[in-house]
Amino acid sequence: MRLKSRGDSLEPENYFGHPVYTLENCTSCKACQRACKPGAISIEVDSKPDGRKMLKSYELDFGKCNFCGKCAEKCPSDVIIMVEDFEGMSKRVGKELFDISKFMELKKELRLREYKRAGFVKPENCIGCELCVLTCPVKAITANRVNSRVEITIDPETCGGCGECIRNCPAYALGFVEESMTEVRFLSIVELPKKPIDVKYFGNLKEKVIDSGLCSHCATCTTICPVYDITAGDKPIEFPNWEEECIDCGSCIRVCPRWDYKPLSGVDDYIEIFAAKSKRYKGQDGAMVTEIIASALEMELIDASLFVDRTEDWQTKVVTIRKPKQLEKGTASGTKYSFADVMPGMRRAVFRAKKGLGFIGTPCMVSGLRKIQEEVASFREKVNLAIALFCTENFYYHQLKEFLAKKGVDLKHAVKTDITKGKFIVSLENGEEVKFSVKELEEIVPSGCKHCIDFTGVESDISVGSVGSEDGYSTIIVRSEVGKKIIDFIREKDYAEFSEADVSVVEKLANYKIKKNKKNLENL
Repeated sequence: MRLKSRGDSLEPENYFGHPVYTLENCTSCKACQRACKPGAISIEVDSKPDGRKMLKSYELDFGKCNFCGKCAEKCPSDVIIMVEDFEGMSKRVGKELFDISKFMELKKELRLREYKRAGFVKPENCIGCELCVLTCPVKAITANRVNSRVEITIDPETCGGCGECIRNCPAYALGFVEESMTEVRFLSIVELPKKPIDVKYFGNLKEKVIDSGLCSHCATCTTICPVYDITAGDKPIEFPNWEEECIDCGSCIRVCPRWDYKPLSGVDDYIEIFAAKSKRYKGQDGAMVTEIIASALEMELIDASLFVDRTEDWQTKVVTIRKPKQLEKGTASGTKYSFADVMPGMRRAVFRAKKGLGFIGTPCMVSGLRKIQEEVASFREKVNLAIALFCTENFYYHQLKEFLAKKGVDLKHAVKTDITKGKFIVSLENGEEVKFSVKELEEIVPSGCKHCIDFTGVESDISVGSVGSEDGYSTIIVRSEVGKKIIDFIREKDYAEFSEADVSVVEKLANYKIKKNKKNLENL
């Protein structure tokens, strides 16, 4: 490094100042690290499955720094300040390795900024999930359990104003606050759910819901777990090593629709019911789920929706649809009859959504959505449309695949699966159909499905299924004003053909499901 004399001090020839990391508004993008050619900056970021980034560490080695200022120049959030006092800064920092805590002390000493702090702007929204505690890179947020409640405290003097807790809070309880704001709280007190047994909350959920066979595999618990360790997939819900890893926040119990199970059933209330077939899209029956989502996107009621796509051998995968054109792909429509990770996918989509999100799921998933919307503001404010699919039962993919293989069906050659008139039907590429009684599938029906009596998804905005309409049409039950608004738009644009639906057929199957599973509920 070439030095030049300025009075009695020597400084680098291309000296732009000493970089001071302020932490304020840092988004963990690592632009400064990429810009640093000497490799003086090292950042550790924990990237979560839903796309959240959590800053774990930030280090700047002044022994390697050439004071070029590229880190500050490339930072999109103005997080780094270049202090041009070479002599003074050299005495303060020398060639030391500075981490976040040292930078926070330096920032206060130099009085570089009157920075904003994080505070509880909506403490009533806080659910006590402690994601803010896990997120804070300077440990300014702590959680303390007192009897049956948790107290979450922010130390404003330690807070660096990075906004990590604010960006990651699913409840929208936190926000930036100025010192002049008088209505700000730095303490949130949340009442914890009651525990039937004296173990951590997931242990309670495991015993009461999962191990008892009541769990519907809606996977809502996976959507809120702050440590991201509750898993779903093609197996029962689990949390490996929960005894050690669960932080005992109780969030999983808060959002579980079967923790305090109050079964819903029947056709229930609706604004209108009819049959329809999309003119724009091809799909199973009338392709009306596809049409409804495409129309909602056009109306800008939502900017994204989750769809259950599939692999060539019919294993489910969740995709995010942002443009109607994406729906022209055939595998994104149609019924798959096996569990999909819609809820974990929704966690990621809600975090990224701006205008709103469309949701498609079975009745139990819609119940999970409504439960998490009761508890968590981000899901309440961002999921604007919920479509329920008529459902008698669902299956684990590996069990369904093995069962069909015994029937001589290779799913790689299937083009459609359907349940109609008591028959499970697999349509193959060669035009053949394999049919058998749905009753034969009873041996692989998950126990959670045997406790469900909701066929139509009574908590949805719109319910869709083939029952009650002629071949090639979908039966549509419109339950909310947002649902009606979308259907009115479809009519106005002439995007679909409409006809009458036979409500009595829908009611018959809804009542059949009640009769079939009611005894299982009574034995709980």
